[in-house]
Amino acid sequence: MLSRTYVNDIDISKIKTNQPAEVVVDAFPDRTFTGFVTEVANIGEQRPNQDARVFEVRIEINESDTIMRPAMTTKNTIITHVEEDVLFIPIEGIHTQDGVSFVYRCGGGNRVYKQEVITGMRNENEIVIRQGLTEDDMIHLTVPPNADDMPVTRLQSALHTE
Repeated sequence: MLSRTYVNDIDISKIKTNQPAEVVVDAFPDRTFTGFVTEVANIGEQRPNQDARVFEVRIEINESDTIMRPAMTTKNTIITHVEEDVLFIPIEGIHTQDGVSFVYRCGGGNRVYKQEVITGMRNENEIVIRQGLTEDDMIHLTVPPNADDMPVTRLQSALHTE
């Protein structure tokens, strides 16, 4: 079985043949199938009711099941990159000030600190934290009161010496 999907032009450069994929048939959302990209269109097209150009991508589904029928709609997730053994937080937790990325980290005694962090890759929901937090740290996802009065606690490796 094949699943056909369309990828926006801004994301198509991330898609390559043989990348793994997950396919969920909309009629059976509790079932997930695996697959891989078999074909990526070279020419984009304008689909009805879409503003951006899209490229057709075909995914071959590894498993077969009697619930699948031709022309069923699917949700396709193509895995373009995997980060293993990393710390990540919701994207809402990252803030910037004067070019410095930081989080509002909870400290002892109900104190809150602006803690500088070094970030890595991100997606629409999460961002990887390379330095500045541990997995035991708690952060605020919203700006706490008196945030403007807090200095940013800088990382030692990020400080510049003159």
